[in-house]
Formats: sequence, C-alpha cells, structure tokens
Amino acid sequence: GVHHRLPIFRDLYNSGEGIFFANTGHLAKPVTKRNYFTETVTHLFSHNTMAQESYIVDAFQINEPTGILGRMLDVLAAKNMTVGPIGIATASTILDGDPQTGRKVDVVPASGPNILTRRSFENNRL
Repeated sequence: GVHHRLPIFRDLYNSGEGIFFANTGHLAKPVTKRNYFTETVTHLFSHNTMAQESYIVDAFQINEPTGILGRMLDVLAAKNMTVGPIGIATASTILDGDPQTGRKVDVVPASGPNILTRRSFENNRL
C-alpha cells in the first residue's frame, strides 16, 4: 500500500485515479543484456544521463533541444492558453520549449522569491 503519511496519494491510488511508475527507464526499443550497448544511444546506467533523458523524453532525438514540459507548454500556448514556466534556482532543460516562441523561464531562488517593498524601489535595490 501507499505510506500513511501520503494520504492524498493513497486516496488517489486507491480510487483508481492515481498511478505510480517504478523502475522505468529510457529505451527507444527493446534490448537484451547482450545488445543494449550497441542498440541504445544513451548510457542506461549513468544517473546523470538518465536524469537528463527524463527531462527531455525524446528517445529518437526529434525535438532537440526541447524538454518534455516545454513541449507541453507549447501545445497549451498554441491553444491560446497562458503559460508561464517557473524554475527553482535554475532554468532546467525540462522547461525548454520551441526556441521560436521566445518564451523565457522565470527563475526564483531556492530560498523563495525576493520580497519587494516600497523601500526596495526608493533605494534602487532591484
């Protein structure tokens, strides 16, 4: 079952509205222990490479240099929805959409957004 300290996730899962993925990886096609090295273009056992691949989700490298969430934002924007990606501490690859849109990622510090006060404006602290 789902841990009791995650009641929202537990309820979603138990009602059939939530799903968990475990031990998933990034493969463009089925491989075996004998041919994975010659048949894949990514380093399957490298944490950093697999993390980057999870941001991109583009096994066939068709949508370079975009990220999966950036492409989702592109679709929403094309349907006249307002989108505004926000990165925490950095503008991660996962938020990169079509470079033609010129959409920028707002980045807030990991410690939280800066507090603006009247004094900030008066003392040119922006």
